[in-house]
Amino acid sequence: MHQILIFGGKFKAKIMVELIREHNLGSIAAIYDPNLDHLDFDTDVPFINSPGPLLEILPNCSHVVPGIGGEHGLARYMCAQYFNQVGLKSLNIIHHRACVETQTMLGVGSQIMAGAVLNKFSSLGDHCILNTNAVVDHDCTLGNGVHIMGGAAVAGNVSIGDFATVGTNATLLPGLTIGKGAYIGAGAVVLQDVPDFAVMVGNPSRYLRDNNLVFDPKPYLQLGMTKISTKSTRLFI
Repeated sequence: MHQILIFGGKFKAKIMVELIREHNLGSIAAIYDPNLDHLDFDTDVPFINSPGPLLEILPNCSHVVPGIGGEHGLARYMCAQYFNQVGLKSLNIIHHRACVETQTMLGVGSQIMAGAVLNKFSSLGDHCILNTNAVVDHDCTLGNGVHIMGGAAVAGNVSIGDFATVGTNATLLPGLTIGKGAYIGAGAVVLQDVPDFAVMVGNPSRYLRDNNLVFDPKPYLQLGMTKISTKSTRLFI
């Protein structure tokens, strides 16, 4: 049976605890979040927030599940990379009421919620989230750490860059390219390609500002892990 570490202690972690148990995916060893004094929810899963106790249980863990949602795709992806570095595998969590068609490709660490649809010939990168009732139509390509929020509709043949976020009930028209680190606001209707790191809002969507992606590697370096580089220094603020 998998021995699973959940990283992150807020609402996303609560959902992951329930889905892991509902789908009998393994035993949860602990929830780890160095940024919290206590969890925001009640659970019988042990909570740890300092390196010492984490290092004690790591040898007994086989898999890691990031409990990091929202627009924090870079953090979700990078924290998994650090734990992969010390031997933990990333676990896919797919709700039994999601629809993942044949002829699709899933990266590691996929989190696909109830009612979400991934249509034929589409692919997800690593550590993507398709939230409740999100639809990704045919022939779409999503990069690493992408989050399609609840009720969003991605039409066919759309390409979405690494760490981009598509907000609740947003709509992307067919054939578009959404840049790396872009953020599509809730309810936005996107009619044309979106540049890297652009925040787009409204119907039709318009440029609002640049999106800064944030990731702090210090908690991992304190565990003795080796720094992982990225091609774009802009990803580290």
